[in-house]
Amino acid sequence: MRFKTARIAGITGVAGVAAGLLALLAGSATPALAATTDTGGTFTLNVTHSNVTRLAKAGLVVLPTGTGTATSVNAGEHITLQVRGGDATFIGTAGTLHLAGGLLVTDGATGRSLSLTGLAFSYDTGRISMVAGGSRFALGSVGGSETGSTGATSQTFSVTGIYLSPGAARYLDRHLHTSYFKAQADLGGFTTTYTVETS
Repeated sequence: MRFKTARIAGITGVAGVAAGLLALLAGSATPALAATTDTGGTFTLNVTHSNVTRLAKAGLVVLPTGTGTATSVNAGEHITLQVRGGDATFIGTAGTLHLAGGLLVTDGATGRSLSLTGLAFSYDTGRISMVAGGSRFALGSVGGSETGSTGATSQTFSVTGIYLSPGAARYLDRHLHTSYFKAQADLGGFTTTYTVETS
């Protein structure tokens, strides 16, 4: 995930810094920095054919919970969750998108399962977080190719990579009694389109 930093070009000395600060403060009233509320939409995890195959060989199944849906696409799996709120905006790449439902990871061999809830994507950290066992921690960091677009009332953002965090890998292995999950493993990508309101 690329993080943006503000730069004030061609400003030197205390007077220049003051002028730059005034410019930034004046810019805070522009529409691009208006408060954003996300009111709905979808968030689709794109699990590739190779990942589905490896999961199946390990006896693992990943399915959505709540209002989520799963479909087979090109022998891979698309898991779609609903956007339930947030303040995320692609303009300035800031804020967090909160998702409804969650993911259920099941080990078919042992019958053990683990529910991942409270999923959220943050533009600020470049991470997808989750709640499991009563604690929130990072599921993975986004990367690869990133694209986004904005419309009058909606925004779209896509990435080609989600890289499993070390903490999530350890948690999944420990609670499912497996050795399948590896830190920095590429889980796939995602595409989200969400409705925004500004004030």
